[in-house]
This record gives sequence, C-alpha cells and structure tokens, in this order.
Amino acid sequence: MLRSRRRVRLLGWMRLVAVAVCLPWPGVAQARRPIKLDQAMAIVRDVETVVVGMERAAAADRTVGDDELARRLVEGQLTLAEADYERAAIQLLELVEHYPERPAGQQALYYLGEALTHLRMHKWAAECLSRLLSSTSQEAISLRHRALARLLDLAAPRRPAGFAREPGMSATPEIRARLEALGVSTDVQPPAGVFRDDDLQRLTTWVGSIPAEQRDLELQYAFGRFLYLRGDAAAARTELDEMWPPDGPGPKQVELARYWTRAGYIAAAAALALDDHEEAIARFERVASHRSATPRDTEITQLATLALGRIYHDLGEPERAVAAYRQISRSSSFFPEAMYETAWTQLRAGRFDSALQTLDVLLVVVPDNPIVPEIKQLRGKLKIQQRQWKAAEEEFIALRREFAELSQALAQHLRAQGEAARYFAAVAVQEAEHFSLTSVIPPEAVPMATRLSFARRAETAAVDLGTLQRDIDDARGLLARMEEAVSARQRARLFNDLGGFVAAIDTAALELVELQERLIERAQSRARRTKIPAELGRAQRRLRARLDDPTVANDTREVIEARLEEVSEAVHRYDLMIAGLHAQLVASEDYYDRTFDRQRISNEGFLNQASELREAVAQLEQRAQQLEAEARRLRTALRFSDPWHDARARVLVEYRGVLAQIFAVVSKAEPETEGAALYRRIEALHERIVAGYPRLDRAAEKRLREAIRVLEEERGNLEAYRAELGQLRDPGAELVGEVLEASYRDVVAEAENMATRSEVGLLDVAWAIQEVEAAEIRRLEGNRARDLEELERVLTQGLEELR
Repeated sequence: MLRSRRRVRLLGWMRLVAVAVCLPWPGVAQARRPIKLDQAMAIVRDVETVVVGMERAAAADRTVGDDELARRLVEGQLTLAEADYERAAIQLLELVEHYPERPAGQQALYYLGEALTHLRMHKWAAECLSRLLSSTSQEAISLRHRALARLLDLAAPRRPAGFAREPGMSATPEIRARLEALGVSTDVQPPAGVFRDDDLQRLTTWVGSIPAEQRDLELQYAFGRFLYLRGDAAAARTELDEMWPPDGPGPKQVELARYWTRAGYIAAAAALALDDHEEAIARFERVASHRSATPRDTEITQLATLALGRIYHDLGEPERAVAAYRQISRSSSFFPEAMYETAWTQLRAGRFDSALQTLDVLLVVVPDNPIVPEIKQLRGKLKIQQRQWKAAEEEFIALRREFAELSQALAQHLRAQGEAARYFAAVAVQEAEHFSLTSVIPPEAVPMATRLSFARRAETAAVDLGTLQRDIDDARGLLARMEEAVSARQRARLFNDLGGFVAAIDTAALELVELQERLIERAQSRARRTKIPAELGRAQRRLRARLDDPTVANDTREVIEARLEEVSEAVHRYDLMIAGLHAQLVASEDYYDRTFDRQRISNEGFLNQASELREAVAQLEQRAQQLEAEARRLRTALRFSDPWHDARARVLVEYRGVLAQIFAVVSKAEPETEGAALYRRIEALHERIVAGYPRLDRAAEKRLREAIRVLEEERGNLEAYRAELGQLRDPGAELVGEVLEASYRDVVAEAENMATRSEVGLLDVAWAIQEVEAAEIRRLEGNRARDLEELERVLTQGLEELR
C-alpha cells in the first residue's frame, strides 16, 4: 500500500517536472530549442544587407540618364505601334516637357506629333513637328524628312477611317440631280489643313529644295500625295513615278514595297485627272493586280478595281465595267458599292433583267444599308422598263405604305416643338458618351437619319460632351487620389522601390525582435536559476500582444474603413435607384409609343414629365459618381497610409526596452561576451532601421517636388476646364436638342419625300401604261389608215379596170 502511494507521488512529481521543463519563458507561445550563435549571426547579416540596400536607395541620386530616357522613348514607341495613341502621347509628352534638350526628348517630338495626329489634334501635332524642324541636334536632323512628311499630311489631312465605304453621291444619282438643279456643288473637296497660305508656301518650298534623289520614300510619297490633292496632277505623277519598283528583286524593291499600291493609285488618279484615260487604266490595272501584303494595301487594290469599273462606265464600255466590278469579292467591304454601280451600269446598257437581279442580290447582302430605299425605288423603275406593270405597281405601293406609316408614326410625337427639343437634350445629357441616334429615333428610321450630316454631327457633339465631362470627372478623381497619396505621411510607399524597402525593413525589424527573444531564451537556458521579475514578464506579454495587434492602439484605419463601407453602400443604393428609374422611364416611353392612338395623353405633358425624369436620373448618376470618387479616394488613403504603422513603431521601441532589461537579468548570472555583442549589434540595426524611415520619406519628397507642383497646376487647370464646360454644357445640350429635333423633322420629311416619290413611281407606272396604250393605239390607227389606203387603191384600180 505504501509502495503504491510512493509510486503515485513519484509519477505526480515527474509530471510536474515535465510541465515545468516544457513551460516557455514569459511571452513565448511554445518551447523552442536554443538558437546557436552562428545561426543568429546569419540572420543578422541578412538583415544588414537589407538595411544597407535601404540606406543606398535613400541616398541615391535620381538623375535620369540617357539610357533610362532611351528606354522610356522605346516604351512610348511600342505603345504608339499598338495604336494606344492617348497613352503613347502621355508617355512621350513627359519626355518632351522634362527633357527637351536630351536626345530622347528631341526624338520624342516626332513621335508625339504622330500620336497627336492620330488623336486628331492637328494644330498641336504641327507645333511639335515644327519644333523638331527648328532643332539642329543630330537626333532632330535624322527625323527631319519624316517630320516634313507628317506636316504635308497635316496640310492635306486624311479622311476618317471608313470614308471610302460610305455611300456618296454616286449611290444617290437622283439626290445629286436635285442638288445640281439647285446650283449646289456635288464635288467632294479634300479637307482643309491647319496651315496658313504663307506657312504652306514655306513648307512646299523647303520640300522642293531637297533633291528628289535625297528624299526619303516617306517624304516622297507624302509630297506626291500633297501635290495631287492641291490640284497639281502633273507634278504629282512625276513625283510618284519615281516610286515604282525596279525590275527584279533587291533591297530597293523591298524598301519600296510599303508604297507600291498607295503611290501607284494616286499616280493613276493623277493621270485620270489629266484626261489620259489609257494611261490611267494601265496604272489602275497594275495596282489592282498587285499582291497585297497588308489589309490596307488590299483595300487600295479593291479601290483601284472600282476605279476601273467607273472609268469604263464613263467611257461607255458597260461589258468591261461590269467585268471590273465583279472582281470585287463578296467578303470585301466595297462589295455593296460595286454591286450598286454594276446595277446602274447594266441599266445604262439596257440590260434590265441583269440589273434587277443585281439589285435583288444587293438587298439580300445589305438589308440595312442607308441606300436600301434608293435600291427599292430603282427596282420599281426597272420593272417599268420591263413592262412588268403589276410588279412595279406593287413595289411602289409597298414603298408608299412603308414610308407613309413611318412618317405618320414619327410626326405624331413632335406636335410640341419646344418640348421635343428639351426632351432630346435631356436624353443626350442623361446618356452622355453612350448616346446614339437610336436613343431618340426609331430603329427603322435610323438609316435615313445617318444620311443627314447634321444628325451625325449632333450625335458626335452629344457623345463628345459626355466624354469630355467623364474625362474631366475621371481626371479630378485621379487628381484627388494623387493628392491624397502625396499628402500621406509615409510618402515612400508611393514609389515601388522605396515602398519595397519600407516593407523590407518592417519585416526586418520584426525578425530582429524575434531574434532578440530567442537570444533571451538561450541566455535563460544557460542560467536556469535566474528568475525574471514578474513586472517585466507582465510588461513583455502586454507589449507583445500590442505588437501583434496594433489596432488596440489606433483606430484611424477602422474609421476610414467604416466610412468606405458607408460610401460603398450609398453608391449601391444610388445604383439601384437609378436602375429602377431608368426601367420606369423606358417602360413608360415604350407604353406611350405603343398606345398613343388609343389614349388622350397630352404630348406636351408627357414630354415635359419624361424630360424631368431624365434630368433627375442624370443628377442621381452625377451624385453616384461623386460618391464613387470619394470611395476611390478612401481606398487610396488605406493603400498609401498605414495608420497602424506609427502605433506599431512606438510599441516596438517600448518592447525593445523591456527585452533589453530581461536580457540584462537573464545574462547576469552566466555572462557571455559573444551573445552580448550580438545583442548590441541587433540594437544598432534597430536604430538604423528607425532612422531609415525618415530618410526614405525625404528621398520620396525629393522625387515628389515636381509632381506636387504639377498637381497644383493641373488642379487649377481642371477647375478652369470644369467651369468652362459648365458654362458650355447647358447651351451645348440645348443646341444638341434643337439639332436633333430638326434632324427628327428632316427624317420625317425624308420619309414623306420617299412616300411622295413612291406616289410618283405609281404615276410613272400609269404614264408608262398610258404611253404603251397610246403607242398601241397609234400603231393600230396607222395600220387602219394603211389598210384603208390600200383598200381605196384597190377599189380605184378595180373601177378603172371596169371602165
């Protein structure tokens, strides 16, 4: 029994000893094996490497070298090659403004001019290119010919993309005839350039003073194109003839490959302008037969094929004209134009069946093309020529019904002119950059509206107003976020390299603290009988908890996060409200359109209410955008300022003091020179880290001086732009509304005109039938007269024989 009690006591003491051995020193979560000094030294060396790198970065001279500027220039060129013209202009403008005398800044002038040309900022582009021409640096001289070529392009600007595929006067011969009857010119003139006559004269004199054999190919092509568009066809042909490829392969042929089709097409057009039809045909055939290497060259070869068809049509050779038109494949964007001109060519040649078949195919291929009404009118007239009276009558009756119903449906919504203009203005403002003609004009009438230049301009103006407002709002939001960022206490976080060192020394400080804790464990394991004062143990545990969770010391981040959540919820509520009002608006407008004939609704009252509702939606959207901008600013504040950092730094200093006291206590019993030296070395690293934060911030401030000046300047510019836009927005929206209302009425008038033309088509059918019947009557009367004459002659002859 006694032995059993002793055994139980022994087992109990063994458990207590085991628990005592496994208990960590105060503040350590779990027992760890004592660290060796060589391991600790390796950690210290790694931290020293980080600290040294931080100190070098803080003291580094940020003077940008030519290699770095060359890298930025290449980056801007690549962005330009990717057709991201706006971003490329921003990148290149930074080089031009801040490093104008450096080689990269000189070269950036040319590429900035090119980017601005694509952005249709022609005057600014001309200014950049002119500055390049006035420079005497080697970099500017090497780009001088290319700059002259770009200036010639600005003197005779290119048409917008897709211009050649738009239906022109050739697609609407009746409209052209009416305009010519009114004395309106139907010739399409090239767009005007940005130069005055005296500047243009100096430019052409400069280019002409360069010997032809010394001109770059790009300048040679631009000069030939410029001469042609200015009306000097002979000089243009002479200039471009030098660009035809030599016989056989070679470096010259490869160099000229980019310009074969373009130069050849303009040279052929110059020959045609000189009335040399045979040479023009030969040149166009050579261009049309060329194997294209790029999509742009393919379009030019197809335009050359169309030119051949038009020349043969004008020369009265319909067979060759049709053969040329039929070389345009169905996959080509010019196929509808080729088919339509084929139909007119066949009509001129009297091949009515073929022309009708061509128009039928065209209606299947392009059922939504703006010239579809013209095609249908032409089909009716062709059927008249074929004496298909019933089919022609049905064609014109269907057209009359279609356009009469459309004009009536459109006209009934415009009984109150002022309210309609206000409603259109409200729609344009509310939809902003997403506005299109389909927002105010029924889909079936949009093809006619797109043929009205003022309607297209009003659409462009509304989109531009909305886009400009959005750009200014986005720029103000971006500026606010940048101001929030540069006002942060820890400005080093704004830069990737300095911010990386801030994060690195933050981690290094925590690693050093952990290393100090392990050195204390090591010293304690060597002096087992040394007791840590309870007060120090409690302080260590308390500070360690605060170091692990600094939120207890500072609640600034919680305030920002709470405000961010509040703003985000408000934005969500606004979005739901806007979506509901927009759905209500669309539903009410749709119901009004569908039930207009069955209700006694005041047109003026409905347009007023719809305008007010759209204006309210626009105001709600503006408020939602303001809240979203505030939310972005709060996110920026959380990103670039760490409100816990200062609290953690203060706790870290206090915690290091407690650890130093504990280390002094535990190492007093068993002193160790190497351990104490290592501990002092760690403390020295701590001091270098603490001193590193302000050094990094000062380095960031040096970099931000220019940025802060630019921010202040741009803040004033943006506010001025915003005020100017505010003054122009309401009159601009009002003007857009009036133009859209006038365009709407023009569409109604055009629909009524098409209905009237269909009535005229029916009259043509009646007149044609009458003409045919009259011709038949005249034929019968002529036959009867001849028969009577013959009968009278026979009777007379018989009577004479009886005598």
